[in-house]
Amino acid sequence: MEKKEPNLGSFSGSTEELSGKQEGGPFETPDFSIAPLRYRFLAQMVDSLISGLIFIGVFYVLSEAKLDTESIRIYSLAFAVSYYLLSDSLPKGRSLGKWIFKISVIDKKTGAYCSLVQSLFRNLLCITLGFIDSAFILGKKRRRLGDLLARTIVIKDR
Repeated sequence: MEKKEPNLGSFSGSTEELSGKQEGGPFETPDFSIAPLRYRFLAQMVDSLISGLIFIGVFYVLSEAKLDTESIRIYSLAFAVSYYLLSDSLPKGRSLGKWIFKISVIDKKTGAYCSLVQSLFRNLLCITLGFIDSAFILGKKRRRLGDLLARTIVIKDR
């Protein structure tokens, strides 16, 4: 199943930096704006809250089902972490937090929305390296280590 390119606003940064020209990518005429840092931060907080709510919900449901405590913890954590790792591959490259703030994750070279594998790579570093990964967003290219690994960028929707 092939994902379509986003139909988004006008770009307000360096086209050479984001178009894929340096890497020889086909995405040569970007038509988008990089997502503001505050939106990215707030979307991340919403997604963290959703993961926490998923943990609590699964924990409660499995507690009512009278499973043993260790299994409850493992399943609750697995569901919460799964949402967090794979959420950027939801429709239009948006987790629920990104949907609220109208931002999307796209492939840097093709402009296609974030795939399941890209979502896994970009968010796995966030979980494992935390602050170090997030500190990279303050750099000139406004990309976390996870974005660099997954070859993605976060954009503002129209």
